[in-house]
Amino acid sequence: MILHELIDFATLKMIWWLLLGVLLIGFAVTDGFDMGVGTLLPFVAETDVERRVAINTIGATWEGNQVWFILGGGAIFAAWPPLYAISFSVFYLAMFLVLAALSALILFALGGFAIASGYVEGYRITSEIDPNMPANPLWTDAVREPGAWMANYTVHPVLWLASGLGFLGACGALVGLQTRFEAMTFISSKLAVFGIISTVGVSMFPFILLSSAQPGASLTVWDAASSHATLFNMLVAVIIFLPIVLVYTAWVYKVLWGKIDEQTIERDNDTAY
Repeated sequence: MILHELIDFATLKMIWWLLLGVLLIGFAVTDGFDMGVGTLLPFVAETDVERRVAINTIGATWEGNQVWFILGGGAIFAAWPPLYAISFSVFYLAMFLVLAALSALILFALGGFAIASGYVEGYRITSEIDPNMPANPLWTDAVREPGAWMANYTVHPVLWLASGLGFLGACGALVGLQTRFEAMTFISSKLAVFGIISTVGVSMFPFILLSSAQPGASLTVWDAASSHATLFNMLVAVIIFLPIVLVYTAWVYKVLWGKIDEQTIERDNDTAY
């Protein structure tokens, strides 16, 4: 038996769809610190020292946070080549807007209402699905129809937990900010990121990239993946290296955890950013 045949092709595609979600959530959770500081810098700092305080809150970890961006991009490149080729070449602005809106509770709510009411049409596959098909998006027929993005929730009601986490996490983060309960703010904001990204994934499944011009040319989990051997070999690499990345990230945050204030900047003036 060839080694990669230990796991069938369809199962590997599902595993990599889940891993893609894990990597995107990891990127949003960790690199979100970096982008958040950059976004808030003009509003929370007036003096040079205050700007340095804000920047140095991520000074010890920002480079490590970029690992998740590299892992996510590399995984898309190897596991879903058509997705990488299209999304990284023409959707820079769209991807930025999605990342910028991750924690926007009102946009999340309005988007959900628009989808549930049928104002935003969803996509539905009309042809027979072969989970073991090779990569060829043109083999799949699909149509647009109102309410299609809600179909997965009808079949699997447990998926509503993802949307619930998005709302509850965002609300918890707002309450934590108002009450200055830092632990609540931190945990709730990460739950919101997890819930919002998961909601997008489970709503669209099996679609991973949509074609507005020709619905049948949209990319799905089944028709845009790399070869059986490639997915298996990458899975072996992930099993080895992802735990190392997780342990190292946790260790770095534990060792370098602490508050940065103006006294810290003055004391470490020669080494701080």
